[in-house]
Parts: sequence; structure tokens; C-alpha cells
Amino acid sequence: MTYNPAWTAGRTRSYVVTGLDVNVGATDIGSFAGLPAKYLVQDFYVFDASTTPLGAAVVVLRTAAAGGGSALATAPVAVGMTSPSVTASGAPLQAAYVTASTLYLRTVSPNGAALTVSAVLTIVDLT
Repeated sequence: MTYNPAWTAGRTRSYVVTGLDVNVGATDIGSFAGLPAKYLVQDFYVFDASTTPLGAAVVVLRTAAAGGGSALATAPVAVGMTSPSVTASGAPLQAAYVTASTLYLRTVSPNGAALTVSAVLTIVDLT
């Protein structure tokens, strides 16, 4: 196997979405748009809670809107999480590459009180 540093340079990209309302149930709350034609999902994190969560909220990263497509990762908004705490999704995320140009953030269950968070998606561009 040959390692080509020119190929890997600049291939990892991160996307951030802020102000996601996680006090709504079964609703699309944001998206990561403009993704490349082929990529691996490397990391997905929820961070920057506006207040201390009650622990009920869960954010899911999906390949289609309105709960469609495949669920790629799930990040629970942890009890006691405050800014600058971070909640990571489960790993490994995906064994296969993804081709969706937009990934959607959807709540599975609401927090139970007003709460916003931010999310970051890190991918490896395979194009």
C-alpha cells in the first residue's frame, strides 16, 4: 500500500450549525448542505448547550428530510451538558461512503424545556 500525502491533504472538512432548537419532537431542526458527491462521515458532535439539558433530547443525523433516508449517527444531549461541553455520537459512524448532498438534523424526542445546541460534522471528502 502506498501513502500519498497529496491525496489526503485538505480532504477532511468540518461543517457547523448553530442555534438548533432541541425542544421539539420528531422535527427537522437543521441541515449540513453543500456536501461533496462522495464522502465518509468521520465525526458528529453536539455542543454549546444554551442551558443545562434535562437529558431527554436526542439529535439524529439523517440522509433525507422528515425522518427519511438512513440514520447515520445519534447524539444524545446529555444531562449536565453545558457550554462548552460536547456530546459525541456513537462510533464507528459508517463503514460505507455517503452520497447525499445534504444531511439533516432531526430530534427524536424534545428536551422538555427551551434549549438550543450547536452541531459539528466532520467528513473525509472522497471526490
